[in-house]
Amino acid sequence: MSWVNKIKELRHFEDIKQDALALQLGVSQASVSQWERGVSEPPPNIQSKLLKRLAKTPAARFIEALRVSVRTSPNVAGLLVDRDEGVVFDLISDSAAELTEFLGHDDVGKPIHGLFGPDVDAQLGRLLEAGLFEGRVESASGVTLLHRHGKIRPVELSLTSFRVPHSEVIVRLEVRIPTPTDQDPSEHTSSLKIVRDKLFSLKDLG
Repeated sequence: MSWVNKIKELRHFEDIKQDALALQLGVSQASVSQWERGVSEPPPNIQSKLLKRLAKTPAARFIEALRVSVRTSPNVAGLLVDRDEGVVFDLISDSAAELTEFLGHDDVGKPIHGLFGPDVDAQLGRLLEAGLFEGRVESASGVTLLHRHGKIRPVELSLTSFRVPHSEVIVRLEVRIPTPTDQDPSEHTSSLKIVRDKLFSLKDLG
């Protein structure tokens, strides 16, 4: 968690300055300033207080609703985030492992690059080059070939990007698995359509 962004989000939502937040938390204004600049992090007891207040912000409520929608989806769905180690699944739907052998709950947190074969790696590269996690891609859709466990499977995918104020870009992924009658990998070629420049924003929720 980036306390730099979280504390800024909290102050923006509650419309308070650093000195007021410091007084409420029983710390110095210099401490709050250091947290916002990433010089240090709040101690555990202060983190607990901040998290309770952050849970009430529109951004936090939206993220939680998004997570619930993915977790309870009857389809293969997931949330993608960009971490130091690369793009990873932050969450997958509860039903994902039941619907496909290509994705399981133990894949959460693993870098996607190298996990599903060259077609997925190439499309991920295109998406990153287009600015998927930089606010320059609104959505994308297409067909890709999953390579895993010695098998190849064509799937249709759609991605929707969400920019959360004072936070990161989160990408919701939905995957449709073709029915057995149209599964032959030789009949499918990878394709990707990227829609740019109109990334969803939550600014109006504040």
